[in-house]
Amino acid sequence: MKRNKIAIIIILAIIAGLHFAFLYAFYVHREEGIQNPPAPAIIPQPPEPTVIAPPEKKKSNAPGYKKKTAALPSSPSPDLTDGTSIDAPSKRIAAAEAAAQADPDMNPDAGAAPVPAPERVVSAAAPVSRNLDYSKAARGTLKAVPESKFVKSGILYDPATNRVLWTTDPEARVPIASMTKMMTLLVALDMLSSRKDVSLDSSVTVSNTAVLVAPTHLGIHPGQQIPLEELLKSMIIKSANDSAQMVAEFLGSGSAENFVAIMNQKAAQLGMKSSHFYNPHGLPGKSARSDNVSTCEDLILLAQRLLQYRQAATWVSTRMAKIGGFPQPVEVVNHNRLLSSQACPGVNGVKTGFTQRAGFCITVNCVRGPNRLIAVFTGVPSSKVRDAVASKMLNWGFKRKAVLDTRKF
Repeated sequence: MKRNKIAIIIILAIIAGLHFAFLYAFYVHREEGIQNPPAPAIIPQPPEPTVIAPPEKKKSNAPGYKKKTAALPSSPSPDLTDGTSIDAPSKRIAAAEAAAQADPDMNPDAGAAPVPAPERVVSAAAPVSRNLDYSKAARGTLKAVPESKFVKSGILYDPATNRVLWTTDPEARVPIASMTKMMTLLVALDMLSSRKDVSLDSSVTVSNTAVLVAPTHLGIHPGQQIPLEELLKSMIIKSANDSAQMVAEFLGSGSAENFVAIMNQKAAQLGMKSSHFYNPHGLPGKSARSDNVSTCEDLILLAQRLLQYRQAATWVSTRMAKIGGFPQPVEVVNHNRLLSSQACPGVNGVKTGFTQRAGFCITVNCVRGPNRLIAVFTGVPSSKVRDAVASKMLNWGFKRKAVLDTRKF
């Protein structure tokens, strides 16, 4: 009898314990669910039209190269973008932008249809002059282009006569940001024209290092197969840094550093004596000493040589494009807003750039009828001022060219 009572007590104790455990679990988990509700569903956002980034390096054959460790930015930085980034607040810059916005000559309609690209029939063997004629060049701030006072270094060049029409500090060695991609594209097209083992249709397998470079990004993924042509298009139109890195790795036999060494060899071959490249995309180095650098004079040489390739001329004049190699084509937009500018007709390239140290930069090719001008502007404090300078300077330049062409010297 005594044993039965003990058994009953034990059973009741077990039942009570289980009941307590159940109540405890119910209320505790209920409270945790209230304190930590499930994360709301993420609403997919449409792809933004303008953003890009850089890669990492190993060891390079390029002169002066120092090994650097890849470091991703902890937060988005305007240092790593190329195009219409948020400009640093400044009364001087704001005043210049306000003047540009108020000027009816310089407020292009963003929705305007692109100016049809002129026929680009340039022989690959066409000579490029290395000795520019400065004898008739205006210098410094132009009264007709007041925003020119904001240009760190710049040049306006007439390739038909080899005359420089305007300049300011054209031999200054400055960081060039994403204008680097003009050289990347030139070297790539040179390789495609001389090698039989690669073509625009070559399938490229995306690497981990390419994905890790800072924005602007195309949005490629490790292991993804994408045609080389799509990488080149997105690199030069959208200024995609991941695409530039992948192009360099693929054509550099797996090493971007090998490709960069060829970029420097090409610069020397073209006579770009003050240029040096540390990466294929133009992202800033850890210090100013490891930024890609060039001069306005050198970039004039580079632009002329690049535009001798019809494919390059087509891509740099493209305002919008769809990139294949994805489940759905990715639409990309060119950072060069002058391509759709009614205030400056005839612009059909070439490349914009921006980092904090480089400022806002642009290399521009503009054709009106039989006449052509090329301009380079670097170190401008904002994208609006940069576009105003380029537009007004080109408009002034064609008038100046007409006057000089009628004179006998």
